[in-house]
Amino acid sequence: MTELAAFDLPTADVSAVQPETMLNDLETTIHQTGNAILRCTLQAQWDLIDAELTDQHRQSFPPHVLHADGHEPVTVASRFGTLTLSRQVCSHPALQTHVIPGNAALPPHKGVIIMRGL
Repeated sequence: MTELAAFDLPTADVSAVQPETMLNDLETTIHQTGNAILRCTLQAQWDLIDAELTDQHRQSFPPHVLHADGHEPVTVASRFGTLTLSRQVCSHPALQTHVIPGNAALPPHKGVIIMRGL
Protein backbone atom coordinates (compact mmCIF):
# COMPACT_ATOMS: atom_id res chain seq x y z
CA MET A 1 0.00 0.00 0.00
CA THR A 2 1.07 3.55 -0.66
CA GLU A 3 0.40 6.36 1.79
CA LEU A 4 -1.08 9.24 -0.17
CA ALA A 5 -1.78 11.68 2.62
CA ALA A 6 -2.53 11.93 6.30
CA PHE A 7 -5.67 13.56 7.62
CA ASP A 8 -6.47 14.66 11.14
CA LEU A 9 -10.05 14.11 12.10
CA PRO A 10 -11.62 17.20 13.63
CA THR A 11 -11.96 16.99 17.39
CA ALA A 12 -15.38 17.28 18.91
CA ASP A 13 -15.85 19.80 21.71
CA VAL A 14 -17.81 17.66 24.15
CA SER A 15 -18.33 20.63 26.47
CA ALA A 16 -20.46 22.25 23.76
CA VAL A 17 -22.51 19.18 22.85
CA GLN A 18 -26.09 19.90 21.91
CA PRO A 19 -27.91 16.54 22.02
CA GLU A 20 -30.49 17.75 19.48
CA THR A 21 -27.85 18.47 16.81
CA MET A 22 -24.76 16.48 17.84
CA LEU A 23 -25.18 13.58 15.39
CA ASN A 24 -26.11 15.89 12.52
CA ASP A 25 -23.10 18.11 13.21
CA LEU A 26 -20.82 15.08 13.46
CA GLU A 27 -22.20 13.65 10.22
CA THR A 28 -21.61 16.95 8.41
CA THR A 29 -18.02 17.14 9.65
CA ILE A 30 -17.29 13.53 8.70
CA HIS A 31 -18.91 14.00 5.29
CA GLN A 32 -16.72 17.04 4.57
CA THR A 33 -13.58 15.24 5.79
CA GLY A 34 -14.44 12.13 3.77
CA ASN A 35 -14.93 14.16 0.60
CA ALA A 36 -11.55 15.83 1.12
CA ILE A 37 -9.94 12.40 1.44
CA LEU A 38 -11.76 11.12 -1.66
CA ARG A 39 -10.70 14.19 -3.69
CA CYS A 40 -7.06 13.54 -2.76
CA THR A 41 -7.41 9.87 -3.65
CA LEU A 42 -8.96 10.67 -7.03
CA GLN A 43 -6.18 13.17 -7.78
CA ALA A 44 -3.47 10.69 -6.77
CA GLN A 45 -4.96 7.94 -8.95
CA TRP A 46 -5.23 10.39 -11.84
CA ASP A 47 -1.56 11.34 -11.44
CA LEU A 48 -0.60 7.66 -11.81
CA ILE A 49 -2.79 7.24 -14.90
CA ASP A 50 -1.44 10.43 -16.50
CA ALA A 51 2.16 9.32 -15.83
CA GLU A 52 1.50 5.89 -17.37
CA LEU A 53 -0.15 7.37 -20.48
CA THR A 54 2.75 9.81 -20.85
CA ASP A 55 5.28 6.96 -20.57
CA GLN A 56 3.39 4.94 -23.19
CA HIS A 57 3.37 7.97 -25.51
CA ARG A 58 7.11 8.50 -25.00
CA GLN A 59 7.86 4.87 -25.88
CA SER A 60 6.53 5.40 -29.40
CA PHE A 61 9.34 7.90 -30.12
CA PRO A 62 13.13 7.60 -30.18
CA PRO A 63 14.90 8.84 -27.03
CA HIS A 64 15.37 12.62 -26.75
CA VAL A 65 12.77 13.36 -29.47
CA LEU A 66 9.95 14.07 -27.06
CA HIS A 67 10.20 16.65 -24.28
CA ALA A 68 8.09 17.19 -21.19
CA ASP A 69 6.76 20.70 -21.60
CA GLY A 70 4.97 21.39 -18.34
CA HIS A 71 1.49 20.52 -17.16
CA GLU A 72 -1.95 21.61 -18.28
CA PRO A 73 -4.69 21.62 -15.61
CA VAL A 74 -8.26 20.57 -16.23
CA THR A 75 -11.12 21.30 -13.84
CA VAL A 76 -13.39 18.40 -12.91
CA ALA A 77 -16.73 18.70 -11.15
CA SER A 78 -17.22 15.44 -9.26
CA ARG A 79 -19.45 14.15 -6.52
CA PHE A 80 -16.51 14.89 -4.18
CA GLY A 81 -16.42 18.56 -5.16
CA THR A 82 -14.47 20.51 -7.76
CA LEU A 83 -10.87 19.47 -8.31
CA THR A 84 -8.05 20.29 -10.65
CA LEU A 85 -6.26 17.45 -12.40
CA SER A 86 -2.84 17.99 -13.94
CA ARG A 87 -1.96 16.56 -17.36
CA GLN A 88 1.59 16.27 -18.71
CA VAL A 89 2.18 18.20 -21.93
CA CYS A 90 4.62 16.61 -24.38
CA SER A 91 6.44 18.69 -26.96
CA HIS A 92 7.62 17.36 -30.33
CA PRO A 93 10.20 20.01 -31.34
CA ALA A 94 10.82 18.55 -34.80
CA LEU A 95 7.09 18.48 -35.54
CA GLN A 96 6.43 21.70 -33.62
CA THR A 97 3.44 20.12 -31.90
CA HIS A 98 2.23 19.55 -28.37
CA VAL A 99 0.34 16.49 -27.16
CA ILE A 100 -1.42 15.82 -23.86
CA PRO A 101 -1.40 12.01 -23.54
CA GLY A 102 -3.76 12.07 -20.54
CA ASN A 103 -6.57 13.33 -22.76
CA ALA A 104 -6.87 9.78 -24.10
CA ALA A 105 -8.41 8.82 -20.74
CA LEU A 106 -10.83 11.77 -20.57
CA PRO A 107 -14.14 12.42 -22.30
CA PRO A 108 -14.15 15.10 -25.01
CA HIS A 109 -14.13 18.44 -23.22
CA LYS A 110 -13.78 22.16 -23.68
CA GLY A 111 -13.38 23.49 -20.19
CA VAL A 112 -14.86 21.87 -17.10
CA ILE A 113 -15.45 18.11 -17.12
CA ILE A 114 -18.63 17.15 -15.30
CA MET A 115 -18.56 13.63 -13.92
CA ARG A 116 -21.71 11.62 -13.70
CA GLY A 117 -21.50 9.59 -10.50
CA LEU A 118 -23.58 6.51 -9.84
